[in-house]
Amino acid sequence: LAEVHTIATGDQAKFSFDDNSLFRVGLVASGDGDLHRQELVGGSYTVKTDWYGVAIYTELERFLSGAIKWNDLIDRVALSFEGHLNELIYTAFSESYDGLRSTRKVEGAYDEDKLLELTDHISVSAGNVKPVIYGTRTALRKISRQVGETSDGMRDEMNKVGFLGTLAGIDLIALPNAYKAGTEEFAIDNDTLIVLPENEKTVTVVLEGDALAQDNDIFDRHDLQKEFKFLK
Repeated sequence: LAEVHTIATGDQAKFSFDDNSLFRVGLVASGDGDLHRQELVGGSYTVKTDWYGVAIYTELERFLSGAIKWNDLIDRVALSFEGHLNELIYTAFSESYDGLRSTRKVEGAYDEDKLLELTDHISVSAGNVKPVIYGTRTALRKISRQVGETSDGMRDEMNKVGFLGTLAGIDLIALPNAYKAGTEEFAIDNDTLIVLPENEKTVTVVLEGDALAQDNDIFDRHDLQKEFKFLK
């Protein structure tokens, strides 16, 4: 869902997007070259960056005895940052729903006809690019189970993967879920389907500058605690 850009400290990347609208074609009289001119105007945006950080520690005795595998904890810091980034991406995506035109979103109980109509809108608005449907495995399984008659091969696919790979010729792609920080609440709910043009990136992630990391010596602190800090 996201494209990632890395820039130097102090830089600010500017991103542009195109207007995919078609030009209006009008009836003109023979020999009349006085046509109303049209222009497509896209837009641009920048991404503001913020610092994010994690600090961990353990008591001296636990570190020296090997009760704590310090390198494993540092690896978990990296996984925590990855999870936090995923949460930011999902949040940015879900908060964009309110700004969508009425033809680009459907709310309420699942209706296959409405879903397919939505995929047509998404496809046409993107220049007839093939649409794809994203969702959690549970969400995709819900719509797969509402398909009418199924063949032995389809039932076997449902059993092995959990959902059908296509719906009316449209690919279904499972999104990896993530917990919201400090909770066991999923970042993506199991009642949401996301329709996008194929290979479309809808979120821009900017990483500015280098990461800062400090793995301290135990004598750097009066309490001799082992500490690690990471900022990005």
